[in-house]
Amino acid sequence: LEDSHKEHLAFLSQVDVEVVREFCRISMEFTRKGSNPKVYQKAAQKLGVSVETVQHGVEGMMYLLSESSKLLLNEIDFQDSIITLGYSEELRGLLLELYLANRAEIRTILSHMSMDLPHYHSLQWRFDVQLAS
Repeated sequence: LEDSHKEHLAFLSQVDVEVVREFCRISMEFTRKGSNPKVYQKAAQKLGVSVETVQHGVEGMMYLLSESSKLLLNEIDFQDSIITLGYSEELRGLLLELYLANRAEIRTILSHMSMDLPHYHSLQWRFDVQLAS
């Protein structure tokens, strides 16, 4: 993870585990449907923080989950990647649980979002042309 993502995710160590679970739910909604500023405002009011803090936290969580899913990290590699964030054992366990529960769906969403590059379907005709000339 880059330093900016670590800064955004550092906020999660200061909140309750249930808040982190909600951040993960919001991150999954963001991955499925895109950004929703109203959700950020409600969460910010409940937590007593700025909307930007909530938005950065959700985006950081989304980045963590999507990059981990893209790389198909196993449990050990995922835990190694988040251990540098200084989270408690309980929080790391929750993040691992949420990652494993959502990994397949995230990979499916990412595969639908990727561009399909043009490619040849059959090169048989090229072979025939070369023989004829």
